[in-house]
Amino acid sequence: MVTIKRYPNRRLYDSQLSSYITLGDIAERVRRAEDFRVIDAKSGQDLTRRVLTQVVLEEARQGEAGPPVEFLRHLILASDPDKQSFLNWYLGQALEAYGRMQADWKTSAPEVPLAPRRASSDQTDTQAVETSEPKAGQSSSSPGNLLDEMNELRRRMAEMEQRLKQP
Repeated sequence: MVTIKRYPNRRLYDSQLSSYITLGDIAERVRRAEDFRVIDAKSGQDLTRRVLTQVVLEEARQGEAGPPVEFLRHLILASDPDKQSFLNWYLGQALEAYGRMQADWKTSAPEVPLAPRRASSDQTDTQAVETSEPKAGQSSSSPGNLLDEMNELRRRMAEMEQRLKQP
């Protein structure tokens, strides 16, 4: 795992490359699935989460696609520890399902691009996936089952939300 140091002047120093890097470089490392952590150069405090949040904000500021508004609202709403724990679990499950779906698509239909259809500003990517239908000859173990899994996760999430609302 590569250690990146963040100095008080907000500059990021890659200890492996022995050079300064930018938030854009951090984004590229994430896209290449490279393992790294960002620490404060003075205190040694782990700043990885904070720096990754900065990357998301910077890309959104530059007009690149950011997280859906509804997702951001849920992140803000989930500030209490019980909700945060559940949200972390749910997002982990959803991202795992997304990764499996991507891998299935790559193996079953390599000629089909993985980029999602552009949704309207009110429509989330999951809504776009829900409305898509599997192609003829496509394995029933990929998108269909993944949608079933996502629906099951949604059902469980609604169940947990009801439990949280109860006194």
